[in-house]
Amino acid sequence: MMSDAGARTRWQEKFRDDSSRDRSVSCRKGEKTRWKVLPKSSLLALLALLPFVSASAAPIPDIGGRVVFVSNRTGKGNLWILNLHTNELRRITNFPGKWGLQTVGEPRWSLDGTKIAFSGSKSAKYSWEVYLVNDDGSDLQQVTSYAGSGNEAHSACWSPKNRDWLYYLKIWPGEVAVVHRKNLETGEDEEIPNWGPGSASANVGYTHSFGISNNEKWVLFSREPSGGEKRSTYSGYQDMAGNLVKLLLGSGDQNAEYMGRINRADGWILYHQYVGAKGPANIFKMKQSGMVLTQLTFGAGNEAYLWPTWTSGPNDGYIIFDGNAMGNRELFLMKADPSAFPDGMINLTHNPRSDRDPDWTFHEYTGTKWAWTFGDGKASTWQNPIHTYTAAGSYTWRMDVTRPGAGSCSKSGTITISASQAPETSEARATTLGIGCSAKAPASARVGQQVQFRGSVSGGQ
Repeated sequence: MMSDAGARTRWQEKFRDDSSRDRSVSCRKGEKTRWKVLPKSSLLALLALLPFVSASAAPIPDIGGRVVFVSNRTGKGNLWILNLHTNELRRITNFPGKWGLQTVGEPRWSLDGTKIAFSGSKSAKYSWEVYLVNDDGSDLQQVTSYAGSGNEAHSACWSPKNRDWLYYLKIWPGEVAVVHRKNLETGEDEEIPNWGPGSASANVGYTHSFGISNNEKWVLFSREPSGGEKRSTYSGYQDMAGNLVKLLLGSGDQNAEYMGRINRADGWILYHQYVGAKGPANIFKMKQSGMVLTQLTFGAGNEAYLWPTWTSGPNDGYIIFDGNAMGNRELFLMKADPSAFPDGMINLTHNPRSDRDPDWTFHEYTGTKWAWTFGDGKASTWQNPIHTYTAAGSYTWRMDVTRPGAGSCSKSGTITISASQAPETSEARATTLGIGCSAKAPASARVGQQVQFRGSVSGGQ
C-alpha cells in the first residue's frame, strides 16, 4: 500500500514555489508561434522592465468581480485579492505571523463574497487544517483542529444553499480522505460516506477533489479506489449516503487525476487533468450529464494549466486558472472556448515568482462589517445570521455595523425563548454618525428553532 505521504504528493505539488523552475513556452509541430521563446533569465528581465507585458496582446475584458489567490511575491505564501474592475491588488494576510502558517492554499469565496475559506499548514510536513478569514484580512479563525490526532483537513468548499455550511476533506492515516460538512454556526460536523467501486465500505479510496451539486443532494467526486501506485481514478456523482448516482469518467484510468468544479449557472463541470505522473496538465469542461467533453487548453511536455474557476453570472463564458506558460505559475483569463488557447490567454498578474489557485466572486468589496451577539455567549459576523437557542429564557441581542469613512450604527432587542411559543417578528431601527441601519428579529421563538436575524444599512457610500 502506498504511504500516506506518497498518496498526497500530487496534491502537495501545487503548493511548491515554482519560481526556480526553468521552463520556456513550447509550440506544437505545425502550429504558428504565439510567443517568442526566451531563456528564463531574459524573460524575468523583460518582465521587470515591462510590468504590463502579457501573454496576449488582447485587452483585459472588464468582467468585474474579484479573484482571491495565493502568491509568494513577498516571500512567504499569502492570500491576495485582485479586483478585476479597478485592477487593484492587495495582500490580506501576513503569514507566518502569530498563527505560524508556513504554507497556505485553496482559497474559496463564501456565497456573499465577504469571507474566504482556505487550507493552511504550520509545518513543512503538510499538517493541514481549514481556516476562515474576512475579505479584508480580519477575524482569522481556525475551522478544523485535527493536529496531534494523525488526521488533517483541506479542500474547503462552501455550500451552494446554506452560507453556514462548509464542506472539506478529512484525511485519515492510511490514504483515506472523506468529505465532511461543518455547520459554522453550531459547530456540528458530520461525515459524508465515500462511494468506492466494488465495495460497500464507507471509507473506500482517497478523494482527490469534490464539488457539491446545486441542489446539495449530490457530491461530485474524483476518487482513487484504494492504494496502489497507479492512482487509478474515478469521477462521478454520489448521493449524501455514499450511493453511486452516475459514473462520469474512468473505470480505472491510469495516472489520471480529475479535479472537478461545478458551474452552478448552466450545469457544466470544469476540471484539470494530468497525463502521466508529472504532466502535462490541461483544463477540460464537461456537461454534468457527461455527454459533452471539451478540452480547453493544450499544453505539452512540462506545461501545466491548473485549478480553473468559472467567472459565473452574466460573464460565465470566461475561466481563470493558473499556468506556467511564462515559465512560472501565473494567473490567466480566457474564454471557455478551445479556439481561445493560447492567443486569447491573458496574463492577469505578471509576477516573476508564483501566483496560483484562483477563485472568483462577482461581489465587490464594500468594507461594511457586521457583528451580532445573541445574548447566550454566541456571536456572528454575517449580515443576516441564523441562530439556534438551546435553552428557554429571555435574551438580549445586539447588532453593530460599521462602514469605513462613514461611521457606525448599533441596535439591540430582546427575544423570548420558550418550549412552545410561536414566533413573532419585531423590527428595530437606528440612525447614527451618518449611516442608518435596521435590524429584524423575532420577538419570540421555540427552543431548538432556527432564528433568522436580518440587518440592513444605508448611507455612507
